[in-house]
Amino acid sequence: MAYESVTLYGMEMTKAWKEVGALRETATAKRVEETGMFLTASEVRSARKYWHVEPIQKGQVKIFPAVYQAHVVGILWQTMAQLQTWFGNFPYLAYGIQLLPITPISESRDSLAWLESMYATLAESCESRTDCTESGWKILQIAALASVGYREKAAEQAVGLTPKVFEDPGGNGHSLSNTLWYIATRPMVANPIPLNETKSKQANAEPNAPSIEPDLNFCGKPSTCTDYVLDTIADQYSCRQRISWLVSSGSPVDKACVQVASLEFPRQCGLCDPSSETKPDQMSAAMCPPCTAEECQSSLNRCPLYKHTYVCSEGNNYGGCSPFPWALEDGICSTCCELTHCPRFEETIRVKGNFSDDKNCSQCSKTDCRRAHTQCPSHMATPYLCLKGPSFGGCSAQGWKSSSDTCLECCQASEDCDE
Repeated sequence: MAYESVTLYGMEMTKAWKEVGALRETATAKRVEETGMFLTASEVRSARKYWHVEPIQKGQVKIFPAVYQAHVVGILWQTMAQLQTWFGNFPYLAYGIQLLPITPISESRDSLAWLESMYATLAESCESRTDCTESGWKILQIAALASVGYREKAAEQAVGLTPKVFEDPGGNGHSLSNTLWYIATRPMVANPIPLNETKSKQANAEPNAPSIEPDLNFCGKPSTCTDYVLDTIADQYSCRQRISWLVSSGSPVDKACVQVASLEFPRQCGLCDPSSETKPDQMSAAMCPPCTAEECQSSLNRCPLYKHTYVCSEGNNYGGCSPFPWALEDGICSTCCELTHCPRFEETIRVKGNFSDDKNCSQCSKTDCRRAHTQCPSHMATPYLCLKGPSFGGCSAQGWKSSSDTCLECCQASEDCDE
């Protein structure tokens, strides 16, 4: 962690200045060291409290509700936790971002109970996708494997990694020597958790993925066949790699696009199918049908606005938002629906539940107005801000219902109230 390096810098500078008798500089360096220690301790504490979902011990306060089954939080909103990241929604990314970097302080940050509770999920996610290894995230799984009591297995896997793994995004900043050092210094575990020894997709993968990438011209459909879709993984290889492989073997680009996007992997690559203008919409509707009126009026309807907006309505990423249909077969989302045509909760719309009409919320003061427009999503033209109660600071497109369980006092911010 960054603050750990501040501590080490201050520590070494304290020694250096002390050796030459520079008392003033020694005192300054000592303050740098102490500041780094304080910041490091704060970050470790917050990581374990808000980002690591650890098994609850007797007497501990549970931070997240029982419905949240993941062992880590990838994105934490004001009233929502998600198992995903801003750069991808595969579980190994959410777990990996909370494990890196692997440094001495990691031992204090990552409790054995947490590592044991989450390792099976991390391993299953990482071992099911070749890009987990290729992009370097495998290093973090190996480090966790050593921490839960399997140092020899971890060392064997580490030395089997190619040098490129340590240069890609997930592994960049680590090294083979640092990884082996960390593995070798893991404490002994008296009763290691059992491992799932089933073969991973990586073990059965072909040795070399298609790598030749000619100009595909977005399969003639640049409006739907975006880089995001082309880079979607379809059974170990991306849509782009599969199409490029066919092209490099002599197939015309349009036929290769039809072969992959229409015949072989319509769910993952269907938006690149040049043979049909309606099929992508039909495919999306089959995967993520339009949200019901009840779903539109629920807490699911708080996603950013995309050309098409899809929300995970059941599964590990419940409430997660995406501009593309969720890949249900990956296990990150069980059910999804499309929010695109849902009403955006205009001021005239009111729903039952925690919300009521305008009468419960007075006009915001100048100060509250500025705070509302700073904190609330931009699509809420006249948001309601909770001023007092359990949902203090929360934003809503509807007036808050006065309740000790939600909000005791609220106000409405008009479009021009902070002028």
